[in-house]
Amino acid sequence: MSKIDIDLKIINNEEEITKKISGIINTNRIVYIDEDVKTTIVLDDKVLMKRESSEYILDFTFLKNTKTNGNYILSSYNLSIPLYIDTKELIIKDNYLLVKYKLLIDKEDKGIYTLEIKYKKI
Repeated sequence: MSKIDIDLKIINNEEEITKKISGIINTNRIVYIDEDVKTTIVLDDKVLMKRESSEYILDFTFLKNTKTNGNYILSSYNLSIPLYIDTKELIIKDNYLLVKYKLLIDKEDKGIYTLEIKYKKI
């Protein structure tokens, strides 16, 4: 397990968010906490991403040019809402991850998102 510095960029229909945060990497698993949300990303042929807070859990599966399902769990209501993810672009390289995807929450189109992560061991 190694500590890493992360350059995080999230782009959606309305805004672009850029942050520098710290995290850890263990083989193919990246973990970081941003604004009380723990994000775990598992890099493989596909990318699994889980975002957890006290209020919700989001589970995503990204597989290039493939439509996958995920879950949006609202903790206080014990409610699970289906996510539909259409991965448009997926690039996994050394110290780099790019995912571009279309997101539907319970069949409501939420638009196209881009997640870009650049990281280096410290």
